[in-house]
Amino acid sequence: MIEKEYGSNHLGSGALGPDAKKGASNVQDAHEAIRPTQPEVKTLTDVDADQQSLYRLIWGRFAASQMSDSVRERRDLVAKASDLELQLYGTSSWRIHAGWEAVYSADKDVKTEPPGVGFELGTTWGFTSNEENPLLTSDETKPPRRFTESSIIQEMKKADIGRPSTYLTTVGKLVDRGYVDKEGSSLIPTDQGRLLWIEVVPFYGSDENSSGTISEGLFTPRFTALMESSLDEVEDGDTSGAIVWHKFVTDFRNMHNIALELRKQKPTVKQLNFIINRTSRMSDDSKSELFQGKNTDELTGEDARRIIEELNNSSDGDIPPSEKQMALIIRLADKNSVDLEPILTELGHNDLDELTGGRDGTASSLINKLIGIDKDSPATEKQVATIKSMSENLEISIEDAMAIGEVTTIDEITKNEASGLIGTMKKMIQSRKRQQKK
Repeated sequence: MIEKEYGSNHLGSGALGPDAKKGASNVQDAHEAIRPTQPEVKTLTDVDADQQSLYRLIWGRFAASQMSDSVRERRDLVAKASDLELQLYGTSSWRIHAGWEAVYSADKDVKTEPPGVGFELGTTWGFTSNEENPLLTSDETKPPRRFTESSIIQEMKKADIGRPSTYLTTVGKLVDRGYVDKEGSSLIPTDQGRLLWIEVVPFYGSDENSSGTISEGLFTPRFTALMESSLDEVEDGDTSGAIVWHKFVTDFRNMHNIALELRKQKPTVKQLNFIINRTSRMSDDSKSELFQGKNTDELTGEDARRIIEELNNSSDGDIPPSEKQMALIIRLADKNSVDLEPILTELGHNDLDELTGGRDGTASSLINKLIGIDKDSPATEKQVATIKSMSENLEISIEDAMAIGEVTTIDEITKNEASGLIGTMKKMIQSRKRQQKK
């Protein structure tokens, strides 16, 4: 049919998927392609427009797969222009043989002739002066496009990982576990995904195992492909599941032990956050002495452990309060309209800048006093509303609820008392639900 309609030069050698070729290692049995059973039928009858378009797409894809390649000629241009120091670059191409594209030619406007101006060396090109010719345009280098579900599946196929039945579910797992977000068709790495790839994956690279061979890194496509190949061998009876499992456990244990050793060489995120917080208000000289002249991003794991130990063992007057402590003091004071001057005087200070940091520093004492004031303040509207709602749920009066909390009236209850009462009533509701189920 192809030879008759398009000519013998449009006949291809036939096309099979890579998994159907002889010797392929990743055969996907039982995944037959969608194709016409009567290729001579190009259009259907008694169907709607959408069904007709779908069949035409299936027919075109099938016919094109059995046809020859399309062929194009291309010329690259390097030119100079008067009064312009930089060279100009351009490309022109045109199709000289349609091949499989002949099936779609009705839907495409394809250039099939070279430009009228020649490409011989030394040719002069002239331009007709108008609003758009010549037109100065600018362009910026753009980063590679993000993966989409389709493009990442293509990469998985190239790497021989996954199966047709698991491609989409694998992408779904990345989204469900918070490693990527979907924006339109693009897959955007999340902070958690970046943390995994940048901070965790490098510690599980390839290494030499106990047998002297190099094992693939845990997060490499090759590792996954080898695992799938091993599972195929189990299915075919060429090896046992116990052998495959034992090898995986051994390799993983070795990689994990190496990762733990490597991890100790750098500070953890938690260690860095602690150090930055505790030293945020230190003088530059004190911080330089503590860090031994290094910047934060130059600290090793050993440095971090030494700094944290020194901070914890230092006397309270040696270090100022952290930014976090100061921010909490200001927030609590503003929230409860507290005059800090009398409390500071009680602590032996005239100003906030005189506070000391550390667990037993005066900043910590001031925070505890402000929290105590906050707890003694009246309950919030939300707490009161919650107590009333729970009373209705338990079918008791507000007075009885106050009796449970050992409070006179709802108007006198404090935040601390309200919090305790809500916790007690919550347990009562849960207990009732369990009894009702029985």
